[in-house]
Amino acid sequence: MPARNESDATTPWLTPVEAAARAKCSRKLIYHAVKSGKLKAARLGIRNDIRIREDWLDAWMTSTANLVNPDAPGENAGPLTFTRLRPRGR
Repeated sequence: MPARNESDATTPWLTPVEAAARAKCSRKLIYHAVKSGKLKAARLGIRNDIRIREDWLDAWMTSTANLVNPDAPGENAGPLTFTRLRPRGR
């Protein structure tokens, strides 16, 4: 991925590659979310290049996130507890 110019550093618009890097997911997942209408995007010019605003990406990530421990009282809730469904067999 080419480095952004200093003039591009303040823009809220991301390419799909930059959006995928920010969301720590694949570029294919970004394109799929846009195509399915779950992630808002803008198409630019004749080539229909896709650009995604940072706030749109953040909203999509928040809406698709699965909370691991929704009953936690705060950030200092302590370690997560896991329940083993089946006993280990040797």
